[in-house]
Amino acid sequence: IETPIPINGTGDWTTALATINTTPGHYIVTVSGDSTGLTPGSITSASKVSLRGTGSLALGSTNGSLITVGTSATLILRGPTLKGKTGNNKAVVTVEDSGAEFIMNAGIITGNTLGNGDNGGGVTVRDGAEFTMNGGAIRGNHNTSDNSTGAGGVFVSDAEFTMNGGIISGNTSQPGGGGGGVHVENELTTSTKFTMKGGTIRDNTGSGAGGVYVNHHATTFEMSGGTISGNSAEPIGGGVYAEEGTTFTMSGGTISGNTSKDIGGGVIIAGTFTMSGGIISGNTVTGLGLGGGVAAAGDASFTKNGGIIYGDTDATHTPGSTENTATSAASGSGHAVCVIEVVDKYQDPPIINVVKYRDATAGPGDNMDTTDDDSDATEWDG
Repeated sequence: IETPIPINGTGDWTTALATINTTPGHYIVTVSGDSTGLTPGSITSASKVSLRGTGSLALGSTNGSLITVGTSATLILRGPTLKGKTGNNKAVVTVEDSGAEFIMNAGIITGNTLGNGDNGGGVTVRDGAEFTMNGGAIRGNHNTSDNSTGAGGVFVSDAEFTMNGGIISGNTSQPGGGGGGVHVENELTTSTKFTMKGGTIRDNTGSGAGGVYVNHHATTFEMSGGTISGNSAEPIGGGVYAEEGTTFTMSGGTISGNTSKDIGGGVIIAGTFTMSGGIISGNTVTGLGLGGGVAAAGDASFTKNGGIIYGDTDATHTPGSTENTATSAASGSGHAVCVIEVVDKYQDPPIINVVKYRDATAGPGDNMDTTDDDSDATEWDG
């Protein structure tokens, strides 16, 4: 049985949460108009709540998440706009603990600025919870902490995030680090997984990575569709940065038009990256200018047995719609792929040796493997 609850003002929302938490059930909550000045609220019962309507819910002056989805609760967002606040310490929506689930089919999550804390500006998913994004937008959220490894958009820790659709855009995580769009990491003993099958992560900015930051051991990012584009990072990982001990697999989708200041315009990998499909194109790295498309650092393992990584296509080394470009040199910096050894990361700029590189486009039949010790192998230009 579905129980309808109309929301026409601040008092209605407070009453609705009290009803939902007192009597577990399936509730259809329809938001009309703008409810402002709300205090943080939680769904603590084993209820399924479908949040609909064309109105909005907005936090007032009190810090915290507008909605926290607790153990065994399910929140389905189908339309309203959820707004945070400036100087907050939590995401607009927090999903935490085993059995907690957030499904986003439509709506907007926006307007939140974090001053501290390892959280996402838009959504935080923790401790065995699940977040599935099928539509809607998470945009215009910011993490401004100078010691945070959180995210501007979505932060996932010891949990699972599946993106089938929707847009994560215009979020920032600076100056402390983390991912502008999405940050996934494993803090405890359980694994963390981000699966991207569709949707778009675009125009985000981060100090750790512009689009997606994959951090800590036992963290996995699987990309089979969707687009990561127009993101920027300083100094590394315009599109994706996968740290040591993590796993990134790409079987489809596109990573394009991203930029970074020094290393990895499209992707920088310090863990394991296997590419069997998809396209990496039109990314740019400036400054040190190493790895326009992909940079593999340290003991990283990079294997390509499918897909396309565009390089310099016309020997002019000019950024184009499909060319990945490393702007520091005409040759030897890896417009398509660069494998590097970090000699001293504490120098500014860091001291780095180029182990091998490829400036030319690596097409579907051009297999590559960084474990091949022969720098003169046919897959490498030098």
